[in-house]
Amino acid sequence: PEGLAVQYSRNVTAEQTVRVNAAQFILDELAATSNDPMFSGVQVRLDSAWSKSWSSTAGITYVAVSDAAGLTNTNVPDVHKGNTRTAGGVLLHNYHPFVIDAGVTKTLQAFPGYPGASPIRAAADYMTNSGADTSNDAYYAGVFFGKAAKRGSWEFKYRYRVIEADAW
Repeated sequence: PEGLAVQYSRNVTAEQTVRVNAAQFILDELAATSNDPMFSGVQVRLDSAWSKSWSSTAGITYVAVSDAAGLTNTNVPDVHKGNTRTAGGVLLHNYHPFVIDAGVTKTLQAFPGYPGASPIRAAADYMTNSGADTSNDAYYAGVFFGKAAKRGSWEFKYRYRVIEADAW
């Protein structure tokens, strides 16, 4: 196995559910005598159904990358992009970002050209990596109409996103 993930959910009320997700994965399999770079994370979410047509979700996530010195340029594609590195190609900063996210959904019972109930969602998130002093933020905001989940359904998305070099 290259990792493990667990999920737990509990209904707080009939309308609200708290979810906890946790995971740990090997990012790169190195020699048997070395410490493999690992990804570990935990997320707590609150999903709420305010009415038949309105719902929301909010979450906070903490992620850590351990033994990141093993993620050198020889082990990572697109070596001329992204994170700040030493001359030897080793990551200069630590990576343990916090992420907060939220979204709200309005479900229309009908919309011309869309089969069945059609969701309209607005969502945003913000991430900051305290392991780097600069270029350590990321965010996105977007609107989503429909959901391409069933045959004949479709969706439209617009997202604006910024990811600084050492945010992730």
